[in-house]
Amino acid sequence: MKKQVDITEIQSIGFERNTLDTEALLRRLNELRNTYQQVREPLERLWDDYYLSYLTTPGASHRVSSGIAKRHIGDVNTQWRHKLKSPKAFETVETIVSWLMGAFFPNEFWFDLKPCIPMYDPSYQQQLDVIKFYLSKNLNRAHLKRKFRLFLRELSIAGTAALAFPLVGESLKLDVMPCYNFWLDPDSQDPNSANMIRLYNVSKVQLRKYI
Repeated sequence: MKKQVDITEIQSIGFERNTLDTEALLRRLNELRNTYQQVREPLERLWDDYYLSYLTTPGASHRVSSGIAKRHIGDVNTQWRHKLKSPKAFETVETIVSWLMGAFFPNEFWFDLKPCIPMYDPSYQQQLDVIKFYLSKNLNRAHLKRKFRLFLRELSIAGTAALAFPLVGESLKLDVMPCYNFWLDPDSQDPNSANMIRLYNVSKVQLRKYI
């Protein structure tokens, strides 16, 4: 059964407006995060190996081989005798990312607009062109292609990632979230509709603004 985030007991009714008990809310969120994190711990160990294999540095290769040896062979201090010298994980990931980027963005005009209902206004195509130009300009200003490439790379390495599209004022700010920066409800069948707890790194000044 899917767990629901229940914060009804946190809210209290005031004379003028509802207030929120932030301490109770933080306690509830910490409880949920701990639950999500305990379920996800085995995956995080795999993610560590995946990212280290992708980096292919001597230190990363040492950590991967030592970690696998300890889990499957025993606690040994010697390195494996046979190693892959070529960065196969890096080559595979970058090949997949380049192929997907070419599929999603084949040329400069990589998306089109079509009306959902028949348009009888003879100038509707001109209106669509204006909207398309506006969207394209804002997406380019938000560095969509560069961030989407990062999203695909994270997705190819770990098998999961998130791309947030928060609208901030009149500008569009995209945010790529690696797998370590958010926790999904483990009981949810669909990750796109699951409850999610996200990690934010903010300064004290920014935190005061949010509060």
